Amino acid sequence: MTCRDIDGLIASYASGAPVPPEMAAHVAGCRRCRRLAEVMGQTSQVAQPSSDQLKRIENEILADLKPVRPLPPAGVLWCAFLLILVAVVTVGALALGTAGWQALSMLQRITVFTALAAAASALTFAVGRQMVPGSGFRLSPHLLVAAVIGAIVAICATVFHPHEEAAFVSTGLMCLRIGLECAVPAGLLVWLLLGRGAILSPGFTGATAGAMAGLSGLTVLEIFCPNLNRNHILVWHLGAMVASVLGGVILGMIAEYSGWRRIAPPRNDGG
Repeated sequence: MTCRDIDGLIASYASGAPVPPEMAAHVAGCRRCRRLAEVMGQTSQVAQPSSDQLKRIENEILADLKPVRPLPPAGVLWCAFLLILVAVVTVGALALGTAGWQALSMLQRITVFTALAAAASALTFAVGRQMVPGSGFRLSPHLLVAAVIGAIVAICATVFHPHEEAAFVSTGLMCLRIGLECAVPAGLLVWLLLGRGAILSPGFTGATAGAMAGLSGLTVLEIFCPNLNRNHILVWHLGAMVASVLGGVILGMIAEYSGWRRIAPPRNDGG
């Protein structure tokens, strides 16, 4: 018999089962196969844990287990995130007015706000899945955020036209401030809701949550600001959204490197 033949039968030899005389003779005279048989024999002789040891291991595992409140269905999470955006936009529009909406043509209203609604739907759906471990993504979160911003930029560049503006910076800074003031409360509410789940990738989740918050500020600006200069919208209105995304990424990275994780709190129903 060759060493290759022995490899397939060595487990039987090591366990003490009957073996052919040829195999026994080969193992006795082959240092390599004899060493393999010894190793297999030692492995097969490892003692199994006693019942007391198994019980102690079980108790140690159960001591760290805590009941958690199940997450709501995906549809409920999507509606909750969408409700946050609608609430922030509504409060902002009521506080600031609707001069921007009135300045838009019908085509501009339909195009711009349809795009904003689609972006809000996609981002809220994506961020809801990121708080549920094991959820799959057809498009990675950072690519989704880039696609949403790119689509809005393309639409605004198409439906608006540039023109000279004497107070480009001063009026732009005012809009940037308003957009960020709307994004901050939206971002805080989104982050609080995200804390109900388990955030496994805070960096990606921070970018998506930042895009959601920035989208609320952008929507408020489109309703409020009557300035239809394309450059003003692309730089200052979209700038508020981009700044929110960067802020979300930074906060997410801080959370990730600090080891911060949130999980649903324990139930109080004794279950």
